Amino acid sequence: MARTLQFSYGGRSLACAIEKVDRGRLYGSRSLETLDNQGHPCSLATLAADGHTLIPMGGTAIGHLAPDGRWIDGEALTAVDADGAPLPRIPSSFDGPIPLEQTVAVDRLLEHSIRLTYALTPLEGPLDAELASALESGAIFSFPFSWRGGVASDPAFLLRGEDGTVWLLIGDANRIRLVSLDQVARCGVEVEEEPLPGEAEADLDFRML
Repeated sequence: MARTLQFSYGGRSLACAIEKVDRGRLYGSRSLETLDNQGHPCSLATLAADGHTLIPMGGTAIGHLAPDGRWIDGEALTAVDADGAPLPRIPSSFDGPIPLEQTVAVDRLLEHSIRLTYALTPLEGPLDAELASALESGAIFSFPFSWRGGVASDPAFLLRGEDGTVWLLIGDANRIRLVSLDQVARCGVEVEEEPLPGEAEADLDFRML
């Protein structure tokens, strides 16, 4: 069942179902099945560091250990900043309405690498007329998005496609650093520099070998 997001615009609430659109849905997908010499399907396993223990798929997990080796539940961990102060937690975007207040230019959207794409479908009839008009005119709404909640969010964008589909795009800001030469290259006629005192005598003439 598709998840539902609540948006608020102009004092009105809008519920939308979101459906993930990925490369497999657009272009199809294929899988490679590996069989043994008897035609039975093979399953993936991991060879342990001892060189003879096989760990089947699902046999490993990530855990948290204290310095003394005690197992620590993930819920007991607290994220802190560089000074050791606890970071404020943010709720999941599915817990409440998302206000559509900030709009950005298309250049701002292009400054992000989109990694998740969702098609939105209004659950209560057609899209709100005022919001539909804003999206049709090219408005791009931006807001922070968090799937599960926590201490961090991702930049998200709401916009309308040419076919009328409303899209939710989630990505990461591109961090591009421009570099330049430390010094300007010297072009033109090369000027032979005079050797320092004693430098000519120290040079080895390979023609004498």
